[in-house]
Amino acid sequence: MKQYTMTDSEYTELMEACKPVPYLIVGGRKPSSPRENAMHVWAKIAARVGCDCNSIAPANTGNNHDFMGEPLQKQEAQP
Repeated sequence: MKQYTMTDSEYTELMEACKPVPYLIVGGRKPSSPRENAMHVWAKIAARVGCDCNSIAPANTGNNHDFMGEPLQKQEAQP
């Protein structure tokens, strides 16, 4: 596991994604849940820093911007 830090704007986006949303079905499609919204933001953050989104965990550093994640293995170029 490696420690990463998200930017202020990523942290703000994550906090906004976690807010409850009104549940109003329009066109037969339910809105995304706060959890689904947060997972989309985490996926973007994980892609930026190069870690596995499913391995993200708190870093317990006292800074809410820090988190731990398993670095993605870079695939070697095939000749």
